[in-house]
Amino acid sequence: MPPVLRDHFHYLLALHGRGELKMAGPFAKERGGAVVFQAADDAAAQAWVEADPAVRSQVFQFHLRAWSPVDWASHAGAASR
Repeated sequence: MPPVLRDHFHYLLALHGRGELKMAGPFAKERGGAVVFQAADDAAAQAWVEADPAVRSQVFQFHLRAWSPVDWASHAGAASR
């Protein structure tokens, strides 16, 4: 594994250890991948991405988007009433 990818992996592992990284991985049939993390605000999210060693070294590009996941478990309970 190239050093920058090893550093990227360890960076994500550290974020996971702090509870900020929720999930991450490569796309199955195309180049690239996705990372889902929790940040306090947009500025924190931007800083988080820009600190990634693979982004800093320009091996990876990023598109930062806010996401509002649906809590399906709570809706499933309400739908059965």
